[in-house]
Amino acid sequence: MQEFIDKIPREKFIEQIVIPFLYGSINKAVYIAVYDISGTVVFASNRYKEIVTPSPQTQIVGTPLKNLWEGVGLNKTIMVQLENIRQWVIHNQKKSEYVLFLNKPADIPVIITHLPIFYVDGSVIATYIIASQFQFVPSYDLLTNNQQNSTPLPTTPNKIYNHQIPPITERQQEVLFMLIAGIPQEQIATYLNISRGTVSSCIAGLCKKFDIVGQSSTLLAAKAAGLGFGSKVPKAFINAGIILLCGPKL
Repeated sequence: MQEFIDKIPREKFIEQIVIPFLYGSINKAVYIAVYDISGTVVFASNRYKEIVTPSPQTQIVGTPLKNLWEGVGLNKTIMVQLENIRQWVIHNQKKSEYVLFLNKPADIPVIITHLPIFYVDGSVIATYIIASQFQFVPSYDLLTNNQQNSTPLPTTPNKIYNHQIPPITERQQEVLFMLIAGIPQEQIATYLNISRGTVSSCIAGLCKKFDIVGQSSTLLAAKAAGLGFGSKVPKAFINAGIILLCGPKL
């Protein structure tokens, strides 16, 4: 098998090796797409098409990424960031992970892993993404609020649940929101550009305010989510468009 692969010319590698390998996923509940070096779609699963087109029957193979991004309403800043991520994956030969906020009414945020595809000589011949729906918050409407009408996380006692929570800081709001979303503490530190120790300090302070014995981030996230603290998106995240988990600095 390896001998056969080694004989495939570079210009035929995606068509004869990569696409057949991924074709079994085309009708499955996975978001997969392959982009060639120029940034053109060469393969897409039907679930991926649901994100970027009105219908899975729409043909997007051969479409430049820029056209797809414009079709889902991404602004120019986010489009530049996505292209920077793609170029970083190509040149550094490493994966990047990020959460993308889309402006489609029926969608929720998706977490995307962008990876390189290597030719037999070790060079990058294309990239592909694997994405999954990421339940950041229970309502998409909260993500589409702009800076002026977004509602911050509750910083005063939550009377709805008759549970007295002392006020929390903006930084604690951000850490708590990401914990509820299931993001590891190391990635929280990277995204917020703070030290791992600062994240731990935030968690320790939050555990005291939520009456959590010890510093269990799992218990903290579960209790906070149950009290509604995961239902409001911090303003900084709404404006970001992309939450980078690993990869280039945007």
